[in-house]
Amino acid sequence: MKGYLSVLIIILNLFISNSSFATEKIALLDLNYVLKNSNAGKKILSELKIMDEKNRNKINQLEINLKKKQSEIKKLKNIISTEEYDKKVLNFNKDVEIFNKEKNKLIKSFENTKQKELNAFFKSLNAILSEYMEKEEISIILEKKDIIISKSENDISEKILSISNDKL
Repeated sequence: MKGYLSVLIIILNLFISNSSFATEKIALLDLNYVLKNSNAGKKILSELKIMDEKNRNKINQLEINLKKKQSEIKKLKNIISTEEYDKKVLNFNKDVEIFNKEKNKLIKSFENTKQKELNAFFKSLNAILSEYMEKEEISIILEKKDIIISKSENDISEKILSISNDKL
C-alpha cells in the first residue's frame, strides 16, 4: 500500500511539475474487468473455481470422517481399557496430522496452479497491451483502480477486452 502511494505521488508530481508531459497520452485499464469478462479469463476462472470446489469437497469429506472417528473414540473411552484407548487416540492424532498435511498440500497446489494460470494470462495480455500502446501512441497505461478520477475516454478496458477475445 505504501509503495502504491509513493508511486502514485511520484507519477502525479511528474505530471503536475512538467508541462512537457501534457501532450503525452495516458490510458486506464481495469485488469480485473478484462480478466473476468474475456473468454480466456472466464475459462481460467471457471477452471480454478471447479478445482477449488473439488478441493473443498475433498477436505470437507476428510474432516467429516475425522469427526466421526473422534466421536467413536470418545464413546469407547469408558468401555475399553486405558491402553487401548490411548492407542486409538494416538492413531487418531496421526490421522489428524495426515489430514493437515493433505489439506496444506491441496491448498499449495491450488495456489501454484492459480498463480501459473494468471501469470500466463497476464503475460499474453501484456503483449496485447504493448502492441496497442504502439498503435495508439499511448505513453502510459495505468491500473484503473489506482486512479481517483479521470475522463471516461481514457479507459481502454473495453477495447483491450475486445482485442483479447480475438487474440487469446
